[in-house]
Amino acid sequence: MMKRLFILSLALVLVFTLASAGLARINLDSDSVEVRAIVHPYAEIRDLNDPNNPLLHYVGYAGEEHTWQDYFFVVANTDIGMQLNQVDFTHKTKGDTFYTRAKIQRAARYGDDRGDQILRTDSFRPADARNYVQGQDGKWYLLDVKGKLGEVYSQAAGQYKAKFIVTVFTW
Repeated sequence: MMKRLFILSLALVLVFTLASAGLARINLDSDSVEVRAIVHPYAEIRDLNDPNNPLLHYVGYAGEEHTWQDYFFVVANTDIGMQLNQVDFTHKTKGDTFYTRAKIQRAARYGDDRGDQILRTDSFRPADARNYVQGQDGKWYLLDVKGKLGEVYSQAAGQYKAKFIVTVFTW
């Protein structure tokens, strides 16, 4: 009986040994790779083209002026500069123009129009570029546009259009 128990024990040990060897993981080789990435400078102007842009209505008297404002948001992953260019209010067919001024100022949030002016253009200086306006951040700005008529005979009655181009850039 002792002999049988010994042989049975030995058989069980052998079975467990073979089973554990079959389930054991044997590493034959290993290697690794390093994957690198580059995120390029990026900035984006959001919400400048308001679909509800108003049409400014002028009665036509000398020196009459009207303004229009729109908030926009700029996001950037690096330091950026901003440039503002304009094309004056110009008659649709006759080419007459009238005084046009645009400025961009910082806004703490949407609806805040008390920030510092950072860019300004007008009929006498239609382009203005500045160096740094923000870093890796998202910030609100306000575009403020003004049109002022000259003498009554200086601009024909009819439709006028102005264009303002805001550009963000990095070095």
